[in-house]
Amino acid sequence: MRSWPGWKSMKTIFSFGDSYTTTGFDAIAGPQPNAINPLGNPNKPYYGHTSSNGPNWIRKLTTKYNQSFIKTFNLACGGATVASSLIHAIHPEYLSLEQQKSVPDLSASGGPTPERDSWETRSTLFTFLLGINDVGLSYTKESPSVYDEYLTIYASLIDTIYAANGRHFLFLLVPPIDRSPLTTSQGRSASTRERIHIQAWNDGLSKLANDFRHNRPDASVFVFNTHALFSSVMDDATMFPETAIYSDTTGFCEAYAMGTEAVDTQLPGCPYSVNQYLWLNDLHPTYPIHDLLAKQIAEMLQG
Repeated sequence: MRSWPGWKSMKTIFSFGDSYTTTGFDAIAGPQPNAINPLGNPNKPYYGHTSSNGPNWIRKLTTKYNQSFIKTFNLACGGATVASSLIHAIHPEYLSLEQQKSVPDLSASGGPTPERDSWETRSTLFTFLLGINDVGLSYTKESPSVYDEYLTIYASLIDTIYAANGRHFLFLLVPPIDRSPLTTSQGRSASTRERIHIQAWNDGLSKLANDFRHNRPDASVFVFNTHALFSSVMDDATMFPETAIYSDTTGFCEAYAMGTEAVDTQLPGCPYSVNQYLWLNDLHPTYPIHDLLAKQIAEMLQG
């Protein structure tokens, strides 16, 4: 990929997404990414701010698997969809990709402001993990063909970032949430239907990325197969050192569902400590698989 200067050249990340990515960053009022906290805020790194009961993939990508100092502006918001005009988030305050995109000043030529350093086209990566809520909120009542419209809006938002001089893009496919307790508890037919919709979304997103790569030869475009990685862990967690700790990959313990103050809490009534479950609750995976995800993304970006 000729336009890609390499992972070690990245200095800035703008990340967009939902609860799988959010870290509780306040882009308006909180401290911006800095040498002490590369994600800016909040100061406490994860408790109550991630859905993984520990550091999630974007934090690990920024601070553990980085090859350079990176400032990450994490605009992800729990419950987010691509476009609230098409499907409403669970709560109106959840920012869609449309709304997340409008938060930062995406003009790379505008120079620094008192609130935020300027960013450089060559050394800035834009990451996207979206679609979990779009699929989850639509698969029971819509045909998979509805995602054509969703992804058209997705593509237009990427074009907006490109027009603002963004050139490096990373798209993450939707993981197999049809195997989450939220869906499996509803029976086999629900899992089958959601699986079909996830496949349609991921096929459409892959096409979006390929078309964008073809039409914008000066852009570098990466697609990470989150679905395949998560499926592998669900099938056999011992395949990877990061997830070998998992003793249960299908269920969760209700006592942990809202998170715990320690990443390895063991509560009465739960057979395993919280980090021995793949699922923290009915939809969100715990931090070990996030660590693996960040590691494999970094390996792809290095290659």
